[in-house]
Amino acid sequence: MFVGPVDRSVALSAMLTAAIRRSLSTAPLHAFDAPVAGSGKSKLVDIATLIANGRLAAVIAQGRSEEELEKRLGAMLLAGEQVVAIDNCESPLGGDFLCQMLTQQVLRMRVLGHSEVPELPTAALVTATGNNLALVGDMTRRAILCRLDPNCERPELRKFSSDPVATLRADRPKHLIAALTVL
Repeated sequence: MFVGPVDRSVALSAMLTAAIRRSLSTAPLHAFDAPVAGSGKSKLVDIATLIANGRLAAVIAQGRSEEELEKRLGAMLLAGEQVVAIDNCESPLGGDFLCQMLTQQVLRMRVLGHSEVPELPTAALVTATGNNLALVGDMTRRAILCRLDPNCERPELRKFSSDPVATLRADRPKHLIAALTVL
């Protein structure tokens, strides 16, 4: 599943970072890439989100343009989301707003339909998933990448002996305590 040990480390980093993201001044984008759909990218994001807040990741699409992504990211920050999951990226991922979101503690963004420009704290874990995900521009130095490869043509047909999402839902406090203990 994980291509190498670095990829396993990025997945662990996402889980640990999700648990304490609000206490960190900044955190990199955690990106999950695979050659085919059904490889487990979104499952890893769900696991990190479950540890952090007890629910599955609320995902957003990348959109057709950088401006569209900026509006979606701003809405997630306005909502106070703990994890921002950009799911199924089909275009190269980058852009000024996303880069600023990863390296600044506070941003200002115009609220759609209003002249207001509130301060938005950026204390959310930001993740991205995609098949053959490409990071561009400054994003290449503001992200860490986990590569998965199921080594099969139809990974969605695989059978597993356990379900990590069900395990986490059954006893989230134990896993959150373990994450905090590791840290």
